[in-house]
Amino acid sequence: MDQKIDVIDAETARAYEFKVSGKNAAAEFYKDIVKIIIWNERRKKKLSALVFITEEKYGRLVLDAPCHARTSNT
Repeated sequence: MDQKIDVIDAETARAYEFKVSGKNAAAEFYKDIVKIIIWNERRKKKLSALVFITEEKYGRLVLDAPCHARTSNT
């Protein structure tokens, strides 16, 4: 299993994964964690963080953090 990572920022050692359709986001999130683990096992330059981007209504289900309220400057 050597799947591609969507975007890698070499300066910060972060991987970015995008799930355009939020459906099945939880399964994709865990699959992406496995991709990072495999990446780090096979390369000297390790990735230190994964940023998973999806629709909030699907991604919120796998987060422990509370939803942040959006505020207005008015």
